[in-house]
Amino acid sequence: MLHLHRVAKLFGLKAVLRNVSCTFTPGSVTLLVGDNGAGKSTLLRMAAGLSRPSAGEITRAENAVIGYVGHATFLYPGMTALENLAFWARLYGTSTREKDLLALLDQVGLSAHAHERAGVFSRGMAQRLNLARVLMRPADLLLLDEPGTGLDASSRALLREQMRAARDRGACVIVVSHDFADDSVVADRVVALRNGVIAYDGPPSGYIPGALPEETPPEPPAPTTATELPDREGESVPGLPGMALAVARKDLLLTLTRGSGLVQALLLGLLLLFVFSLAQGVGERLSPQNAAAVFWLSSAFCQVLIFNALFALEERCSSRVGLILSPPPIQGVWLGKGLAGMILLLLAQLIFLPATVVFLGQEIQGDWRVALGALLLVDAGMCALGSLLGALAQGEAARESLLSIVLFPLLVPLLLAGISVSAQALGLPAPDGADAWLGLAAAFDAVFAAAGLLLFGFMYTGDDA
Repeated sequence: MLHLHRVAKLFGLKAVLRNVSCTFTPGSVTLLVGDNGAGKSTLLRMAAGLSRPSAGEITRAENAVIGYVGHATFLYPGMTALENLAFWARLYGTSTREKDLLALLDQVGLSAHAHERAGVFSRGMAQRLNLARVLMRPADLLLLDEPGTGLDASSRALLREQMRAARDRGACVIVVSHDFADDSVVADRVVALRNGVIAYDGPPSGYIPGALPEETPPEPPAPTTATELPDREGESVPGLPGMALAVARKDLLLTLTRGSGLVQALLLGLLLLFVFSLAQGVGERLSPQNAAAVFWLSSAFCQVLIFNALFALEERCSSRVGLILSPPPIQGVWLGKGLAGMILLLLAQLIFLPATVVFLGQEIQGDWRVALGALLLVDAGMCALGSLLGALAQGEAARESLLSIVLFPLLVPLLLAGISVSAQALGLPAPDGADAWLGLAAAFDAVFAAAGLLLFGFMYTGDDA
């Protein structure tokens, strides 16, 4: 199921793992133990494909379904337990019917809390809900990083029961454990790490905590046959559109009904419009060109705040890792964020437009249908780029989130198109017509869409992959 061959991991000049080789087989539970800093969580993240080894090779059974429970729960605090499970069910291609989700919650003892928001759950309840997320799609390779943290005795017993059930159906279970006495009753094997190397690899009966041998165990041979995985022919894994719709639906739910991030964007745009209105003298009126420029400037700054808020939704609960591990292509996040961002931007512009007319003394005089077409084309390009650049503000790249402002010049051609066509709608004559500007906006939409599909995975995952 999983084979590590001479794997090493460096963070700067520090070697967290050195020359680690071992094989994990189906139908087994392995405890991964060791002191803090021994490299247990790092090894588990590499096994999940969330981090690349600095040296060596990691191979997994082809098309293996990976279930990962880390220190974060991947749960959205603003959504109920049912809403959280429904979102992950859409990504995993499993049933979203309420009775099926309630059955999952009952399996982990949370059916009575189905309609409570995850943000009010205790650590133990959140970990139970996270376990329900993993159980909704049976994993071939189940990776648990200190899953008992914060759990009471009954919850830990439930966890061990699920570990046995996973092993009995043929899954390979690897557990980072600090509770050897209790977890060893379900373990078939113990792998102990010390100073980044394997110090013990054998049955639980032969392992004595704190009494590790000095020599490294011999390297196991590489697997010679492919692992037989369960037949998953009947399963339906969502593609790019399915993931995009699931992400957009979740983002709109959190933003529109739970008040996450849209208010600040609206206030900034309206503030810009109000400030420019104060710059006019008594009886003066901005030209249609200047009024259109103010409208699109407000929209552009609003767009930056919208996408920073949308991507921050994942960082608050570290669900970015869960999205990376989900079956659909990661570009679905880019498309879903772009779709949600465009809907939110259009809603903001429904407020900005009358504010432009009132504060800046404008009138709609031209062909509004052409202006609407330009609005949609320009917004589509802005949101395709905004969703791409929003990835820069996440994780370790958070300190560089101002790149979304530094790279603002990329929007200039789109903004010029929007300003020119909008100015015509406000009464400014245009000798060259709007066709050229609409064509320019469409061309930039295509460029930004291609860039998003090609680059988003690298920008969003970073070392995670």
